[in-house]
Amino acid sequence: MDVGAGAGGVSVLLADLFDEVVLVDVEPQALAGRTTTVRALLVDLSAGDPARAAAALGPVDVVYAVMSAHHVRDLPRLLQAVHALLVPGGRLFLADLEPDGGAFHAHLEGFEGHHGFDSGTVRAWLTQAGFVIDSLERVQVDRKLVAGAPRDFPLFLAAATRP
Repeated sequence: MDVGAGAGGVSVLLADLFDEVVLVDVEPQALAGRTTTVRALLVDLSAGDPARAAAALGPVDVVYAVMSAHHVRDLPRLLQAVHALLVPGGRLFLADLEPDGGAFHAHLEGFEGHHGFDSGTVRAWLTQAGFVIDSLERVQVDRKLVAGAPRDFPLFLAAATRP
């Protein structure tokens, strides 16, 4: 399951690894351009009761969220929902921004998401949601123009397991 999938660009690259890939997003326009090789659902996993949302979607083996967590207002609640979705032994892969001081989305007036995450906060949220953290490390640096100048944005990858 690709949480915060957008048009599903990451899932297209991973689709051959799984029997089925489900894209989950809250924005209908994001899923409109998706590939036909995956199933798309409009679901806000962080709204309401996470366990109820998870029960409606059914159990999954792997959940990944790539550069979408910083758009989620209540990430701890989303992590609880993901935990409820996963089968015992299921894996979560979360890749997102390290703290950026708001520069990554400076071009978006009124951006209401997070400006990256520090590793201590991510560890705490994953642990509180019931995950065992397998690894949490910087894996890449993305370069992007900000106000006409290149700026580097470190990205982390957290891998966690539902016991």
